[in-house]
Amino acid sequence: PLPARFGDYLLVARLATGGMAEVFLAIEEPRLGGQRFVAIKRVRADYADDPEFAEFFRTEGRVSLKCHHPNLPAAHRLDELDGRGYLVLEYLHGHLALAILRAIVHEQRPLSVAGATSIALDVARALEHLHTLTDLDGAPLGVIHRDVSPHNVIVTSSGHAKLIDLGIARAAWQ
Repeated sequence: PLPARFGDYLLVARLATGGMAEVFLAIEEPRLGGQRFVAIKRVRADYADDPEFAEFFRTEGRVSLKCHHPNLPAAHRLDELDGRGYLVLEYLHGHLALAILRAIVHEQRPLSVAGATSIALDVARALEHLHTLTDLDGAPLGVIHRDVSPHNVIVTSSGHAKLIDLGIARAAWQ
């Protein structure tokens, strides 16, 4: 039942549930004060003891923490609480590209060329950033997203597209 306390966070609403993780809208409540909305991606309880999945999740978190790009969500923290890994991400207020496409089909209204081009360019910029990530010594990390699709793109309320869910990304350090 929500809301529920989770460390320094108050889980407010479940945003998504995937195969091995769930994503929540949360309010960060640091001990010294201040609040902000964040998204928390948390390993599902039934996968908490799976070492292979734990490594996939850590890889996603490490890649996310290395990303500093306007077309990727900012990652704030990778940690574990009560034996479950979690990743704290920027909360993106907007709509999945999939929902936008469905609304366009339902309303029988075409997406403008400018709108489609803007989304495509934003996603391409995010992918370029991911594919050129390096470690601290400048060695390429070899990151590949592996699930670029309308359900992994959020168009924010400001009109910018952000590529989400690095959950099945691969990197050279694996």
